Amino acid sequence: MNKDHLARINYDKIINDYNLSLITRITALNLRINPYSTVGDFFDRLTRSELYQLHDMVMSVEDGEEESIDDLLLLCEMLSNAEGVFSSCIDEIYINLNLFCVMVRSVVMHKKGELVVNFENLSFGSEYYDSKPFINHRQQ
Repeated sequence: MNKDHLARINYDKIINDYNLSLITRITALNLRINPYSTVGDFFDRLTRSELYQLHDMVMSVEDGEEESIDDLLLLCEMLSNAEGVFSSCIDEIYINLNLFCVMVRSVVMHKKGELVVNFENLSFGSEYYDSKPFINHRQQ
């Protein structure tokens, strides 16, 4: 393991942990087979039902319930690692978790037609969220 990485993901353990959500386990399976992906592709592949399940998990964590926090943290780490972005400290994990929650809520609003999300700009890489907005404020 690179000394700059805070943790290494054990995909096999995640896949076989039935206490985790199906979304988390399927994501682990997909990334174990093909470890390179983008966050935009992840959201684009979600069914409407899966997206709303993910949204419910985000909302429950934001409401102070902790039962979904493991799923959200694992999804953040798996998806950021799939982009080549590795957390080197706990602060980066919290930043990614907050960013992921914003992404989930934004994609839900996109599906409702309330805003336009540029899926190609959804990313944990600082070069994206610092300079390439994933929300388009103009109506299309």
